[in-house]
Amino acid sequence: MAKKWIQENQMIAIILALFSSGYLVLAFDIPSFSVPRPVDSDLFPKILGFILLILSIFLFFDRKEYKDQEEEEETQVQQKEGKQRFATPRMQVFVTLVAIALYIFLFEILGFLLVTLLFTFGMTFYYGYRRHVVNFIVSLSVSLFFYLLLTRFMGIYLPEGIIPI
Repeated sequence: MAKKWIQENQMIAIILALFSSGYLVLAFDIPSFSVPRPVDSDLFPKILGFILLILSIFLFFDRKEYKDQEEEEETQVQQKEGKQRFATPRMQVFVTLVAIALYIFLFEILGFLLVTLLFTFGMTFYYGYRRHVVNFIVSLSVSLFFYLLLTRFMGIYLPEGIIPI
């Protein structure tokens, strides 16, 4: 079988790199406040743009052959367990997008802390981590960490929802 001159991951990496470059151009156009602040409104978009650009570079140089073997072994294991239906890559992308849409929809209603806890716990459960107590502790810790970081140290308002803190 002839080898493609560019792999699927490399194509996706190029698209992501172009997207992140455009995102960074827009992020550098965000105006700064006239009052000096340690964290300005343009910091996070710039960080996210650079992270996406770096990750797309890593994806471009990712070894496809290794992933194919690993994915094949994982698929065989999942077929044995009968989980093939919900574990296909397309279904995983679909479920993740639906979860993100639910996260956004419930963000104001339930509040950052509860919806982030539910999102991280649900996604780790969906992707196969079955140690529920550990998942809950990690999800709660991550949610609390980011809530305290954003509200107490950076002064960013987050919706409290049904749990007033």
